[in-house]
Amino acid sequence: MSQTDGEPFEVPTVQRIRRQRMSSAGAPQLLAGDDPTDAFDDVVKLIKGAGYSFELAAPGSRYLGDANGVTVGGDVQLVKVRDDVSTAQRLKTSVHELAHIRCDHLTDARIGENLHRGRRETEAESVAHIVCKALDLDSAAYSDAYVMGWADGDMDLVKQCAQTVLRVAKQILTDLAPGPADEDIDDLADSSEPAARLQAA
Repeated sequence: MSQTDGEPFEVPTVQRIRRQRMSSAGAPQLLAGDDPTDAFDDVVKLIKGAGYSFELAAPGSRYLGDANGVTVGGDVQLVKVRDDVSTAQRLKTSVHELAHIRCDHLTDARIGENLHRGRRETEAESVAHIVCKALDLDSAAYSDAYVMGWADGDMDLVKQCAQTVLRVAKQILTDLAPGPADEDIDDLADSSEPAARLQAA
């Protein structure tokens, strides 16, 4: 930098590049309004069935902090979701946290895979978007920007996530509403899953 002329500039760190990409995609917008799915209680049952307790909690509470939701593994085995968001956002966040569990993000089941934070968040939010869309709740205002930010434009990452995303979304939808054909879910994923749109961009 000492050997350059012209206007001063900031060194392009990974954090700065990520912030720029997120701002160009727009910030995730919390979902407003009521949950049209009537699936919240069933999602909570699936979380509890996986061995986790579930709490609606105030922002800033232990583990949750300023996040919309959190899944804590180990000896705690707890999912917390903010209690001050719309019922639509509450459902979407709960599915996202269930996806972390079903994607084995808190276990050693996926040995050999690089499950860094960006990949885990990309998988969980993509699953949440597919499941919500299938249940007639459009989460694109939140999911698109969230996935774009965590995937950081990495097409290889998006491709690596696709198989897990579709498998887990199918499992959750089957548990919530037994009977949908795999082809229907595949068609929905092709048209609406955020990671698929990111790959096409």
